[in-house]
Amino acid sequence: MGRNDRLWAILLAVFFLVPYFATLCPRVFLGDSGELTAAGHLLDIAHPPGFPLYCLLARLFSLAGIGSIAARVNALSAVAAASAAGIFYLVARMGTSRLAAFSGALLVGSSSLLWSHAVVAEVYAPHLAFFLAALFCLLRGGSARDLALAATFGGLSTAVHPLGIGMLPLLLLAPRASGGGGERARSIASSVLFFAIPLTLYLYLPIRSSLDPPADWGNPETFKGFFAHVLRLRYHDVPRPDASLVLVLRELAAIFRAAISGSIPLPLLPLIPLGIVSAYVWDRRRALLLLGALLLFGPLLVLYLRFPLAPERVDENAVFFLPAFAILALFLSFGIDILLRGCAGRRSLLLGMRAVLLVLVAARFASAWRDHPHNEVSLPEEYARQVLHSLPREAVLLAEGDDIVFPLHYLQRALALRTDVRILDARGTVFPARTERASGDRYSTFPLRGFLPSGLVFREPNADPVQAPESAWPAPGEERLLRRSTPLRILWTNYFETRARSEETIARAAFFRRAALALSEEFPETDDRRAVLYVEATVLAERGEGEEAAARLRSLLSEDPLDARASLLLAEIELAKGETASALRLASLSGEATASTLARSAVIHLYAGKSERARELLEEAARLDPLATEPLALLQRLAAENSEWERSIRFGSRALAIDPTLADVHLGLARAFRAMGNDKRAIRAYRSLVRSEPNHPGAEEAEDFLAENVEGWR
Repeated sequence: MGRNDRLWAILLAVFFLVPYFATLCPRVFLGDSGELTAAGHLLDIAHPPGFPLYCLLARLFSLAGIGSIAARVNALSAVAAASAAGIFYLVARMGTSRLAAFSGALLVGSSSLLWSHAVVAEVYAPHLAFFLAALFCLLRGGSARDLALAATFGGLSTAVHPLGIGMLPLLLLAPRASGGGGERARSIASSVLFFAIPLTLYLYLPIRSSLDPPADWGNPETFKGFFAHVLRLRYHDVPRPDASLVLVLRELAAIFRAAISGSIPLPLLPLIPLGIVSAYVWDRRRALLLLGALLLFGPLLVLYLRFPLAPERVDENAVFFLPAFAILALFLSFGIDILLRGCAGRRSLLLGMRAVLLVLVAARFASAWRDHPHNEVSLPEEYARQVLHSLPREAVLLAEGDDIVFPLHYLQRALALRTDVRILDARGTVFPARTERASGDRYSTFPLRGFLPSGLVFREPNADPVQAPESAWPAPGEERLLRRSTPLRILWTNYFETRARSEETIARAAFFRRAALALSEEFPETDDRRAVLYVEATVLAERGEGEEAAARLRSLLSEDPLDARASLLLAEIELAKGETASALRLASLSGEATASTLARSAVIHLYAGKSERARELLEEAARLDPLATEPLALLQRLAAENSEWERSIRFGSRALAIDPTLADVHLGLARAFRAMGNDKRAIRAYRSLVRSEPNHPGAEEAEDFLAENVEGWR
């Protein structure tokens, strides 16, 4: 590797800057984007563990004079991701040909896992850049200077995100692997020292917190608050599935699919194990270090995180495995290299193999550019902006969910928009908890008991009505992104559904309801007339006009008796009228059924007193879709009603492995454990209930039991 390779790395980084900036999100995005943007711009205290280096770098980028504050901070991720692609090339170039290293770098830069975080405000692209820089220095030669640089970059990656701590075991093993002899202890001590120096950036947290910034998450100015924040002790309360070998293996498989999908072309996957063998032959020490890194940032990280198996939660957690993906891509580069070397001496075969490789890589790059039109995304910020603009002065807004709370936080604190509105947060994160009583008309971003739909919010009956602004609509590029981004699709669904509930006319409500159903339903209606009839029926049924809704549904069923949606909705209307026989006939689902329609049919059978038939339907639904939680939760309830406590626990545990935030399931588990005399497990279940949903109707029962059985609970 020579000077030309460093030039190629720079050109590669510049090359990726073009598409990253072209698809850069111009506003705040979903998840932590709004909070991190505000934290960087205002030098706030971000959520645990605080991300001190990221906040400082974001502050520098926010001072640039081009574009909105959000776009400037988003640019930090683009620069970091482009740098990561260039550094990856240098790492791969140490043991592979230029074409193999270039191909691997293009695949890393074009991966959906990296690209989706290269165009929004997030910590993962800067973390990956520092991680690869540390890996480059660690593999380069093993000299004292290389180890010191590797330790420094490892410390910087940890100052961006605590995942970087995984570099420390590699630094401690490197001198041993290189056979350092009598210098081994000195090398280890030096590595630890240089790794620790960048960690002093965490002192930013207590220093800045002592100045009372606008958002002071965790108040880390105290000794206790500092360590609780840095060690993420707050998140130890987040419910997680129970650990088991089966769960870990399923999580590993899910993460591998999520990381590889949209990142590595399928024909190239067999080259990864070939590359592992090639790397071991190339240099045993370096190969062992890479395998150790893969173990730390792969299986061991899965074991630590223990995330749910729901598809949206897998996608959400996949980004934690960016370092592991980069190492797999590195082994892929080795595999490509040995494949090309195997074709040496056969000119036509070598040229053909190079052409196929370049076509595969170019197709992946073009697909990634097309699949990430974040430059057209506007709803996360626009939704929050419309909510704030619609409220009367001195209103109180109850907000829930990061995808609305953090954009509100950014608009109000970074842009000083509608600072007269008092915002309360359901969980008390960047805003005060909603248990705090504030004077003023009260509104909510989500349905609350006794609140009425009004515009884009829900209001107390005595609060002034709110008019919804002109409706937003997904741009063409955003519509493509909706197919890939579950959180964005959910936000648009909520937006349209809230508009549907607050519209006065049936036609307008049906218009927005249809848009919501098109995003959320698994079998969208293609016939315009039938779609209009069905959504109008849902609106009418919701407003208590059952007869008019039934007339539309019967019209649909006269044309297609196997229309499951229409049958089930009409069955629910008939059941509400007391027509049990008619409801059961309609809920029999003589046509092809899905897991969701089977679950709806089971609910109707339950209300009609047909519990055995309901059980059969739910078991079939769970078989059709093993990741659906509703059938499992209902099966848990049925088992509990029959005092089948072990079955109840089994179904509840399966549901929580998919989504550990299901408060009803935690409550059912707690009651089952109490019935079996297992108070220790009941305490765990009640604790999880309180942590997942503090305002749940069963929270009072949980608090009473915990106060009685856990010393100092209250």
